[in-house]
Amino acid sequence: MTRTVRNVEISGHRTSFRLEEPFWRAAAACAQERGMTIGQLFTDVVEECRDHKATMSSMVRTYLICHFRDRVVGGRSN
Repeated sequence: MTRTVRNVEISGHRTSFRLEEPFWRAAAACAQERGMTIGQLFTDVVEECRDHKATMSSMVRTYLICHFRDRVVGGRSN
């Protein structure tokens, strides 16, 4: 699956994210649900996960998978 690079503003700084298209669509849906921009969503995710040793793109992918998984399974985690 091809990754698309898009520029996103994180905490006032422009940076690039390379994500697969389904993740970009998921990010847009999640941001819309929360009444924010993709940049605001990514800023929240990166700030929440800043102690982890993952890349920002990995943080976003993990957040989105967990977000939509929790919606499907009603907030339960394995």
